[in-house]
Amino acid sequence: MSAADIDNTRRFTDRADYYAAFRPTYPDTVVDHLYREAGLDPSAFVVDVGSGTGRSSEPFLRRGHTVLAIEPNAAMRQAAERALRGYERFHSIAGRAEHLPLAGACAGAVVSASAFHWFSAAEARAEFTRILRPEGLAIVMGNGRQKEAPPFMRAYDAVIHAYSADTPAHENREERVQAFLASSTGIFNHTVEYREWLDLREFLGRTLSYSVMPLAGTEGHDEMMRELERIFAAAAVDGRVPYDGRITLHWARLD
Repeated sequence: MSAADIDNTRRFTDRADYYAAFRPTYPDTVVDHLYREAGLDPSAFVVDVGSGTGRSSEPFLRRGHTVLAIEPNAAMRQAAERALRGYERFHSIAGRAEHLPLAGACAGAVVSASAFHWFSAAEARAEFTRILRPEGLAIVMGNGRQKEAPPFMRAYDAVIHAYSADTPAHENREERVQAFLASSTGIFNHTVEYREWLDLREFLGRTLSYSVMPLAGTEGHDEMMRELERIFAAAAVDGRVPYDGRITLHWARLD
């Protein structure tokens, strides 16, 4: 079975450890921006849909929100429960965006971070709208690469394209987010660019956390790893390479 054929709810089962260890985090400034620009209530109950290993739940927990993380993949959900067990306001259940196991009008904010593209958009929007309180926020976040960044990131993007499986869910994501959040009160957007310095282990681990990249024992894996090591060696400074990322933040009050 190819990566393109995997049921989305099982897509990260073999990658949960890579995801938990090597994916970039969301900084507190994301939540601060939502307070300042979107009017997010500091006491809002936050529902994190497709919460994965908890990367997107944690900044809200650090600000004192009660967060309910909803994740269909058991391996990812268990990784989040281990990582966030120290937060008393963190709660975790199994569920899907298209059938949220919650009462109507219960949430002050519904968040999807780096997961929206796996949802059935029409069904998920209906569920987001159903569980949001009046004036509640629908928030879609992403944490991806700056593909037009300096030469190393362009070389990295070339390797990603050469070895990744084609996945329709990754196509036209920005246009689909805008359609998903369409509202008479408008959609608001914000970006945060950042740079991390990754050693070889971190660089390879982050690549293997992507669901479309070949894991060990599958076609193309060994060749991909050699290419990654080659571009790493060419760009490394003191054993690290500059990874340029971009957080995208979109929010709306759904009609």
